[in-house]
Amino acid sequence: QVVVFTKKSSDIISFDQKIEAIKSLFGFNNKVDQELSALINKQKPDVAHFHNLYPSIGPTAYYVCKKKNIPIVQTIHNYRLSGPKGVFMSRGDSLIYSQILSLSILFNLRKKVYDLVDHFIFPSRFTYNYYYKHVRFKIKTHTIISHFVDIKISVKPVKKSNYFLFAGRFSQEKGIILLLQIFSKLPKINLIVVGGGPQKDIVNRYKKYKNITILPWMNKNKVHRYIRKARVVIFPSLSFEVMPLTVIESLVFGTQIVVPNRGVFIELIKNGQDGKLFDFEDFDNLKEVIIDLHRSKPKKVQTDYRKYYSPENHFIALMKVYKKL
Repeated sequence: QVVVFTKKSSDIISFDQKIEAIKSLFGFNNKVDQELSALINKQKPDVAHFHNLYPSIGPTAYYVCKKKNIPIVQTIHNYRLSGPKGVFMSRGDSLIYSQILSLSILFNLRKKVYDLVDHFIFPSRFTYNYYYKHVRFKIKTHTIISHFVDIKISVKPVKKSNYFLFAGRFSQEKGIILLLQIFSKLPKINLIVVGGGPQKDIVNRYKKYKNITILPWMNKNKVHRYIRKARVVIFPSLSFEVMPLTVIESLVFGTQIVVPNRGVFIELIKNGQDGKLFDFEDFDNLKEVIIDLHRSKPKKVQTDYRKYYSPENHFIALMKVYKKL
């Protein structure tokens, strides 16, 4: 049985709610303390498995679990806990929010909050290695467990269409504008862009190019259809990624992917077999890769990645962790 305790950052609207969220970042949230304590008293869980604590829950949850003698498992989804630098390279948050979050991370590091975690789960070896080299707290025990995708693959083969695809967040760290600039100069190569985010208005300016189609964010099943039929999926990230689901989904669907040659991507992609690696931040090289793939015969990913990223394998790996605690 799984009992869920969640807080939505989208619910932080009023001034008082924003103050409560800031207090949560530093581990001072009486409401979370009361609600989580009541839940634990009622359900009596064997393990507390946390994902994203920030901004609405915060370290208060750790304190409650330790007080109740509940083992803590923390899955890493970004680089925030590695320190202030990790906050800024994780995503395109507002400067003020990033500064407050950075201060809270420093505060919690000095209080040794993250030493309360009994077991860390890292989605990739790269992410673990980064934390091992840079964090200021002790990683007692850890396991590398990739994210999973719950996808049902049709036995009937899908005919690939003649377009490249970007599916994701329209923000600076995702490299979307630089990608659009490339395709604006390649009028004979089609690009479909699916997503939304802070750079939406800039992205929409590229609708004037006949070879570029801009689509709003849509439900997962529809996005999957585009991924399955795409000739190539491009993920031109400018930041360190943990384990992008779009990359995993593309591999599972057998769609080639183009990614930068650094970080987790080197771990995920077999260059020339599952797709292509381009030189990080070298968008001239990315342009060359796109042209080369366009000229070559469409190719399907050869490795069957379904077994690597299945919900069943993920569940088995989690159970092994829980039983050790």
